[in-house]
Amino acid sequence: MSRSLVWKEGLTMDDLDYQDVAEYSIDLSDFLGDSDIASASSVGTDITIDSTTYSGQTIVITVSAGQIKTTAKVRFTVTTLTETHNRSFYIPIKSL
Repeated sequence: MSRSLVWKEGLTMDDLDYQDVAEYSIDLSDFLGDSDIASASSVGTDITIDSTTYSGQTIVITVSAGQIKTTAKVRFTVTTLTETHNRSFYIPIKSL
């Protein structure tokens, strides 16, 4: 499953089955302006982060093994040449 979206504050994703593996490609260009990402990382609460990659102004986070009946939190950090930003998005985890 791959989802591409543009970053917005308070972002909540569609429901995800607790056994799914999903890739979220998040375009941060509106947020970062002219700056490109120089480094990126992410951590999950009630979900496993499988990988975090980036290119230009897009971060790609792959998740799996969500804790059923929770709303998982994915917190990511992106660093440009001059700034560091921490943001979160949420994924409701269910048995679909």
